[in-house]
Amino acid sequence: MGSGKRFAQPEGIVSRSICSLTGLLPSPMCQAAGLVRTDIFNAKFVPTKTDDSLQEARFVTINGSNYKALSSTPSEFSQQGFMVSDSFGDLDNISQYLPDNMKNLIPDKDAPNNGRNPGVVGGVKLGGNTLSWSKHPDNDIVGYKIYRAANGTTDFSFYNHVVGNETTSFNVNGESYSYYVIAVDTAGRESSASAFAEGTKYKPEPEPEPEPEPKPDPKPDPKPEPEPKPEPKPDPKPDPKPEKPPGEGNGNGNGNGNGNGNGD
Repeated sequence: MGSGKRFAQPEGIVSRSICSLTGLLPSPMCQAAGLVRTDIFNAKFVPTKTDDSLQEARFVTINGSNYKALSSTPSEFSQQGFMVSDSFGDLDNISQYLPDNMKNLIPDKDAPNNGRNPGVVGGVKLGGNTLSWSKHPDNDIVGYKIYRAANGTTDFSFYNHVVGNETTSFNVNGESYSYYVIAVDTAGRESSASAFAEGTKYKPEPEPEPEPEPKPDPKPDPKPEPEPKPEPKPDPKPDPKPEKPPGEGNGNGNGNGNGNGNGD
């Protein structure tokens, strides 16, 4: 069993942080790349020079290999990584000494450029919600762009992009849109549009709106019937004069027959 005592570090032996790629003092790039580790040195041989083997650079991945991006490579198809100096030779030999997560190391080697526009992407089809196409045969393809038009239009606009030449499918709305795909190369050149892949409910023209049923002409409101004129009232007749009762005639016949027959 151990005594529990710690061994004293021998005199003249020191520990230092170094860049595991070169054994030199770590640079900020080496730290950012996660390549710093601690090692034991004879104090007389401690490294004094700072590592300069790494440079930050953009890169593209083609057929599984990383290359330094061209100045004209579209930024959306490149990634940020660390370029290793040529003095290391073959990067594959170095990779075995690196952490498994170090996938962003790139050689000091420009991406291929065949100098011509890519041909049209083939095999474009829509199955369910998966848009797929054939891998482009050119050796300088860095990705693909997807365009779509909504149901009822043929007005296509940019929808999304796929990084790398080996990914040949993308999840989309498989019903109400039409799609096409173009290829993009390292120099930023683009192919012409592919054939269209249409969703199950897509139609290029809008559905015609049903014509409204004609409304019958409104009938004019009937004119109100005129109110009947009141019949004219006959002129009032004057009240009849009351008749005089009989015998009350004022016959002023003063027959004063003063016949004094004096038959003496």
